[in-house]
Amino acid sequence: MPINKQHIFFTYCDWFEKWCAYQAINEAISKNEKVLYVPTFCNFPSALLHKKSRKTIVNWLKGNQIKKINENLTIFYPPPLFHFGRTEPFIRYNEKLVELNLKFLGWLTKKISIKMGFENPIIWTTEFLGHCFRSIFPDNLLIYYQVDDIRYSPRSNSKIIKTNERKIAQVFDLVIIVSKELRRRFNGYGAKTLLANIGVTSKSIKYGNIKSLPKINDLPGKKIGFLGNLASFIDYSLLEKIAIRFKNCQLVFVGPIERNRRLLESNSLLHYPNIKCFPTVDISDVPKVIAAFDVCILPFLRNEITLAADPIKMYDYLAGQKPIVAIKINKDMERYKDIAYLYETHEEFLKGIELSLSRKHPDTMRKKQLEFVKNNTWENVVSRIRNFIDEEFRSKYWKKIKEERKKCTTKK
Repeated sequence: MPINKQHIFFTYCDWFEKWCAYQAINEAISKNEKVLYVPTFCNFPSALLHKKSRKTIVNWLKGNQIKKINENLTIFYPPPLFHFGRTEPFIRYNEKLVELNLKFLGWLTKKISIKMGFENPIIWTTEFLGHCFRSIFPDNLLIYYQVDDIRYSPRSNSKIIKTNERKIAQVFDLVIIVSKELRRRFNGYGAKTLLANIGVTSKSIKYGNIKSLPKINDLPGKKIGFLGNLASFIDYSLLEKIAIRFKNCQLVFVGPIERNRRLLESNSLLHYPNIKCFPTVDISDVPKVIAAFDVCILPFLRNEITLAADPIKMYDYLAGQKPIVAIKINKDMERYKDIAYLYETHEEFLKGIELSLSRKHPDTMRKKQLEFVKNNTWENVVSRIRNFIDEEFRSKYWKKIKEERKKCTTKK
């Protein structure tokens, strides 16, 4: 018998933000199980700076705290929290305040979930201060889910995060991570870990011909494309070499347009006439974007962030079955050696693009890409996680449930 098929997922990522692993895994879980998704990002101080937070507060004051996404997936927007953020320079002064707020949030969510019919749900969080949830959910199965090495994110305090990750390892039942590097670290803390790769959204998988996005497809020449946010782990010097070497091609960026343009400009790249920026598209239009690219690229730096990364962009590209040229950023990339072109140096990377543009994408590689993504849909990833949880925790969990039910029967 499986463990209770109900979940509460606490994360700093709003459901309606840029689509990422946190929304994707919950959407997949909700295909068969009940999910309460709880964004934790909003606090009153941030409302002074961020329009999104102000909008969330207004909606909350209007009574719009619950939003149903599908039959099994509900979003609970809690009241705005009273702290100054989890990043520098504030976290060093208000770490305990954030923790206190999360405890209140956990207590309130527990009350709401009981009213919604939740009973002993599995508790997930991406919050590095989420160890405080153990005091609120003493008998629940607790999972820490991490897809990036957040110690090296911009403005993070690696010392504070490391200390709290150790606490997570001590009180949580399971830590699910996506890379061997993260697993090695949490194993060192004494945590029970599960290595679970990123997944592919089923509707993104290309079957037959997909009509490409006209605004990209109509650009002259061949398109070398990048999908997503530009960030500190992007190799901007490599991007410049691509723009110069392939001046008759279009170097296309699809993502948060203001942010991407700002970063390209700050790295002196926006003046190249063949660099084009387009805004973020809905998840349903991602296959159309990929279809418009002739070559998909992952021009990442090798640094502390990418050492522990499993890029979700790789899965988007594979779903479109296009040539993929990537820098081999870590040992985990070996899994892609037969379905993408992996290179160590800039010159190899540039030659890889040149080769991909000069020939038809091999059918053998295309078939391997399709086979890979079919085996790694988010539904399959969730199924593997579910099987692991049932196998590892069934006896411990059901012993607790039986004891609780026995107590309830005795009281009656």
